[in-house]
Amino acid sequence: KVAIYANYGLELIKDGNTEKIKHPVFGYINKLLVDGNQKIGKGCFHFSTLPTNQIYHVIINNQSYDVKGTCVCHCDGCYATKGNYRFANVIKSLALKTILIREDLAFVYHAISAQIKADEIKLVRIHASGDFDSLKYAMMWLRIAKENPSVTMWTYTKVKQFETLFDGVENANIVKSIIDGFGFN
Repeated sequence: KVAIYANYGLELIKDGNTEKIKHPVFGYINKLLVDGNQKIGKGCFHFSTLPTNQIYHVIINNQSYDVKGTCVCHCDGCYATKGNYRFANVIKSLALKTILIREDLAFVYHAISAQIKADEIKLVRIHASGDFDSLKYAMMWLRIAKENPSVTMWTYTKVKQFETLFDGVENANIVKSIIDGFGFN
């Protein structure tokens, strides 16, 4: 696994029972794809960002950040604003991933690509919470899907501009949950 990450220019270490990767600003962080949750079960990895369009205040490595969620709206009753999603450690993890997709997309691409290969991942849900919030970010996922045809991927989006992102890609699917009047700017 260490060699696979090194091929992507990343350092992987074992920290207790957890494998971590080194980011140049944030230091050692958890791998970006998380193995399962209560709803989707183990073996289905997911990548999530902050939900809603509200601003979250977090402290990461003693640095204060105000991070806006990646969704184009704040949907009443959104599951990603309830339960475990309200815990400070979950918000901090989602905030870090949100910061990374906006400020270091190359790192996110390399970290996810390395993890898919090193952990032999076969199933990925993009956005158990959150959504596409830029064209560059959406195109990163399209590239990952095309480079990993044996990995099944799916996501939901409320952004009309991205509803056809995976059209023609056999191993990836977008479930459209479009809300009229909302779109990517």
